[in-house]
Amino acid sequence: MSLPPRAPTLADLPPPPPGRTGWPWTEQTEPAPEAESRHWPRVSVVTPSYMQGEFLEETIRSVLLQGVPQLEYIVMDGGSRDETVAILKKYEPWLACWRSEKDRGQVDAINKGLAVASGEIVAYLNSDDWYHPGALQAVVRRAAAHPEESWWVGWVDNRTEGQPPDRKPSTFTNMVEFMGRTEAMQQPGVFWRKGLEEQVGLFDPTMHFVFDHEYFVRFARLGIRPVDLQVPIANFRIHGGSKTYSKQYLFMRELWDSTRRHRDAVTPAEWPEVVRRVRQYEAHYFVQSVYGVLEKGDRWAAIGYLLRSLALAPLVKPLRLYLGAWCRVLFAGRPPEWFGQAPASSR
Repeated sequence: MSLPPRAPTLADLPPPPPGRTGWPWTEQTEPAPEAESRHWPRVSVVTPSYMQGEFLEETIRSVLLQGVPQLEYIVMDGGSRDETVAILKKYEPWLACWRSEKDRGQVDAINKGLAVASGEIVAYLNSDDWYHPGALQAVVRRAAAHPEESWWVGWVDNRTEGQPPDRKPSTFTNMVEFMGRTEAMQQPGVFWRKGLEEQVGLFDPTMHFVFDHEYFVRFARLGIRPVDLQVPIANFRIHGGSKTYSKQYLFMRELWDSTRRHRDAVTPAEWPEVVRRVRQYEAHYFVQSVYGVLEKGDRWAAIGYLLRSLALAPLVKPLRLYLGAWCRVLFAGRPPEWFGQAPASSR
């Protein structure tokens, strides 16, 4: 694989589509001074892709315009039949590697990309998410200054069209907290050293929903906590095709499987608290599902979700969300204004 000799700029890349302005269309991260950046470790970013051509170009530009030299950007597409291949060919001069071929799904694509990645710092970014300007510079600058550190996490903005961004900082505190809640650390904001990956292996190809969370639990089991960069790193796009939120039953089933797999990561005295947290998290998912089924007019299914959440966790948190969901059911989807808006649907 050949790497671009320097960080591409707006002048190097193809012009944006008509009407697209701002980051990463008409704005860029200024390249770092050569005197500083020549000491930075190489960073490799892998993007798994399948049938998301409507988002892919924004993702690609947000990686390439980070102002980081010797960036290794790898895109593994599962054989998309939309505009994906045309976009990849458009940006081919700045990609270290890209393929569009049938694979066994998202995890297989990520693992294939990581297997060929040569960077000391690695990460993956889904084809419907995008980085904030300056994100990669923040990571490699920190990694260069602290060679003893192994992995890092930054803030992630959940983005739902028509709504303000919902910023999610890392809340990793201990294994009990981490195992019981996938949102304690969101994947688009995570980077790690290649050496750490060599210790724990690649992502589990039998998983489809919480493979990233399970992978980071493996990191944490080494006794190494992530370094919180405390800066915005990435945007997580929430939309109807997001698989995590469109298949919540399967998502929670995998979370339970992952949690039980790593049961010995906590003490027997701590295990009941892990179970309680996962039940609370699952109850929250059921409450969120209410809004989706109400949009389809299925009031009885909404009531079923609420009763299921109550059985899992008698005190569903946040309580305002739970009461708001009941109000939407009882008032035919139009509760009093003081309950606010529905939560963003999930991926």
